[in-house]
Amino acid sequence: MEEKMKKKVVVGMSGGVDSSVAAVLLKQAGYEVIGITMKTWDYDMAGAPKSNKETGCCSLESINDARNVAVSNDFPHYTIDFRADFGDLVIDYFKKEYLNGKTPNPCVMCNTKVKWEALLERAKRLGADFMATGHYANVRFEDGRYLLSKDALPDLETRVSDGNVLDELGNPIGTHKGYPFYTIGQRKGFTVNSHEPKYVTEIRHQDNVIVVGPEQKLLHVGLLAGQVNWISSPIEGEFKAQAKIRYKDSAEPCTVKSEAGKIRVTFNRPKRAITPGQSVVVYNGDDVILGGIKKLTTMGEFVVEKQKEYPNATGEFSRILSSIRLASKVVHREISKAGIVKDLVGNTSSKNVHGETQKGLDVYANECFMEALEAKGEVCGIASEENRGIVTLDGEFSHKGKYVVVIDPLDGSSNIDVNAPIGTIFSILERKSNIGKRPEVKDFLQRGIKQVAAGYVIYGASAMIVYTTGNGVNGFTLDTSVGVYYLSHPNIQIPKDGTLYSVNEGNYINFPDGVKKYIKYCQEMDEATKRPYSARYIGSLVADFHRNLIKGGVFIYPSTAKDPEGKLRLLYECNPLAFIAEQAGGMASNGTMRIMDIDPISIHQCSPYYVGSENMVKKIESLIKAL
Repeated sequence: MEEKMKKKVVVGMSGGVDSSVAAVLLKQAGYEVIGITMKTWDYDMAGAPKSNKETGCCSLESINDARNVAVSNDFPHYTIDFRADFGDLVIDYFKKEYLNGKTPNPCVMCNTKVKWEALLERAKRLGADFMATGHYANVRFEDGRYLLSKDALPDLETRVSDGNVLDELGNPIGTHKGYPFYTIGQRKGFTVNSHEPKYVTEIRHQDNVIVVGPEQKLLHVGLLAGQVNWISSPIEGEFKAQAKIRYKDSAEPCTVKSEAGKIRVTFNRPKRAITPGQSVVVYNGDDVILGGIKKLTTMGEFVVEKQKEYPNATGEFSRILSSIRLASKVVHREISKAGIVKDLVGNTSSKNVHGETQKGLDVYANECFMEALEAKGEVCGIASEENRGIVTLDGEFSHKGKYVVVIDPLDGSSNIDVNAPIGTIFSILERKSNIGKRPEVKDFLQRGIKQVAAGYVIYGASAMIVYTTGNGVNGFTLDTSVGVYYLSHPNIQIPKDGTLYSVNEGNYINFPDGVKKYIKYCQEMDEATKRPYSARYIGSLVADFHRNLIKGGVFIYPSTAKDPEGKLRLLYECNPLAFIAEQAGGMASNGTMRIMDIDPISIHQCSPYYVGSENMVKKIESLIKAL
């Protein structure tokens, strides 16, 4: 007993039963007990949550309850001001994560950064030998969200506004009050025109949009978690365990695999509403093995994961996309300083195969993508807007490549001078000639339906890659602070009907009569079809297509008397975006037939082009065919 009397223990007292009992039992066991309660709120400050002033975790009532326990059992009690730590490490983190479309657990961050760092440091200053606590703080749990009162985040509402609620097909069906106040799986708090229950299935924080769907869309079997904290020594490879993602859940059987500092958890049966920012805890029976936070999915992780769905995949395709991803980061960096480095903005003395004067960035982007694709050795040849013929890659392993790439390295480059969005368009095809030989023109002259994958990069307010492999369309946004593309727009669907049309109306006099009739149709007043439609035209195919893909609309580039075959190139402009449009539920046509059914006869072949929301393209076709 004498030895124990020399031992000093600091007890973190929330004012609840568990921590109070822990303090009393330690006192009775002969330890020198010091009680500490954290003050995390400025209770008299305007905007402080009313519930935390009166009851709940770290409230005035809890401080008084803890103090009364200490007085009754004759041990000292201190209330320590943790307002700054709590604000910086918990509240700011909480706001940041919600603004990034995630669902954070404030208790996890409080336990990690405040209770077990800041509080532990205070215990050391008091000369404590041990530190104890009763239980984790409770927070209100509702609709899958760990809620701090809105009053606790007085500036959050001023940073967001009302936005659209979309259905699974991308059609607006209601409104919401600002995306940070929603999480995956939530059913309440938004207004939709639907007879069936709708749940939040996706949060697109860049667009202030939430997507809703049936509850079955919330079921997933796995997650990837970062910020891993192993309680014991890390376990290499794969092992069986139990895990849960919510405090009130039961631990479910799962398989856990350690992957480069992260852990992949695969549940034996689907879990509801697994959400970025959530915490996962892995158990072996009653023992905790580790904890982690579900992270955003990187493009690299997404590609590798999807590749597992194809039994014959051997990694070549993921390496090609890796090359494109790398080159796009470099091009984006150069575009971001184009206004400073005049050589990048200005015209060069050369022209491309179409007679268009090349910008410095045209040439730079072309070289950048070629070098990146050659380095991986999976591509044997490239056809580019900037080169007259096909280019055979001479890398050490390129002649063994099974694929060819057609690419417009910098679409809309005339917009560089005015700092408007521009992009890159690419298509991947499996070669037809013998592997080990030099690629041939026939490898490139394939119909659009033969594309293995297609995509584009848009360089605007942020850089974004959108691509398809024939199994849906997904978008990834570049986080420039870490140089990583994260999945931001999963399973993109274009609305069947849109309200935007994109066309250079300055050439109206030269358009075919069917197109003229459609433009007039767009401008007519009709409440049932939400006309007149809005005209939006940037002059960059990627930028116009991207906007219409997300919001619903049609892009129009018809034939004219001067250019009877149109001006957009079939292989590396029309086909790739047609593939994406169709996979997203849209349509692409030359006015009389499906774009991807056209048999190409030359690398730089052009075509009239109508792409976007299905019903809008069908309307254009009907007016053209009627003449």
